[in-house]
Amino acid sequence: MAAARELAEKFHADARLSPPGSEFERRVAKIAEGARFKHALEIHEKRKDDVLAAKELTISSRATRAASTRRSR
Repeated sequence: MAAARELAEKFHADARLSPPGSEFERRVAKIAEGARFKHALEIHEKRKDDVLAAKELTISSRATRAASTRRSR
């Protein structure tokens, strides 16, 4: 699942691969968000580490917002 998350984030970060506002960009963003959530949920369920799971989700969310901001400039 990590590979899917990384690939989706790579596509979402590159405006040439997923033009801003396009249907493809929205779908890739949704896939990346779902993969990040699943990763955080796995940490919560397998490691029983709520703090780490929350950090992973927060870090990923910030990275996505930063990539989106860079794309819109």
